[in-house]
Amino acid sequence: LVLPSKIKLLPNHTFRNSKPAIVGVKVEEGTLRQGVKIMKEDGTLIGRIDAIQSKKESVEKAKKSEEVAVSIKDAVIGRNLFENDVLYTFIPQKQFSELEKMEDLSEGEKSILQKIKEIETKSIEQEVKQWTL
Repeated sequence: LVLPSKIKLLPNHTFRNSKPAIVGVKVEEGTLRQGVKIMKEDGTLIGRIDAIQSKKESVEKAKKSEEVAVSIKDAVIGRNLFENDVLYTFIPQKQFSELEKMEDLSEGEKSILQKIKEIETKSIEQEVKQWTL
């Protein structure tokens, strides 16, 4: 399952602009894992988290309030990603019901899960509108 998480790009922590972009982030809520897709608040997919490093060591995940470096495949700093951007994990639609049943999610994670669901629902509705015009 893709767990809900919210991250913020740290200012002055861009280590590479692209191929892949490598930036410093703070996990504001949830758990960030390698391999997840991330999106902006408007539902725009940015890319996939290829790797996470903490104190120059590779780690598989980062938890709330940790500051780590991440490499993001398909992201380009200055084009589709900027300092101070807030990003969310992209959760496949079929996983929402399973996640909502999980009892070990914190209140913050439950809140972020609902926010992600709203973002994705709004994004899907906008796509449908474009196709029906």
